[in-house]
Amino acid sequence: MDQSLVDLNQKIDALASQVAYLAEQAQIAERQRQERAELVSDLTPIANQAVQITIEQLEEVKEYIDLNDLLRLMKRLLRNGATSSRFSTSWKPEWISSTQSVHSATRPFLKW
Repeated sequence: MDQSLVDLNQKIDALASQVAYLAEQAQIAERQRQERAELVSDLTPIANQAVQITIEQLEEVKEYIDLNDLLRLMKRLLRNGATSSRFSTSWKPEWISSTQSVHSATRPFLKW
């Protein structure tokens, strides 16, 4: 009977450590959730302001820009984004062709 009591105590200890681990993980997850919620709360006004500024700026130039051309430019910039991120660290010859392609992509927008 003593051995079964020892086995039960070991199982209880193992369960207690597992519960402690799960409680710690739950606390970490809750902290992360709160941090994400705080980040979203902090960034929402900034994002709203950025959208409002973008709308105002596009209103100023809407007579010069066709929406399809703007979307084509955005797609091209997104495709070339990986290449352009290297620009900040060093100047490389492949940047010349990338810059030229961005220039040729933006040329239809410049109707004036």
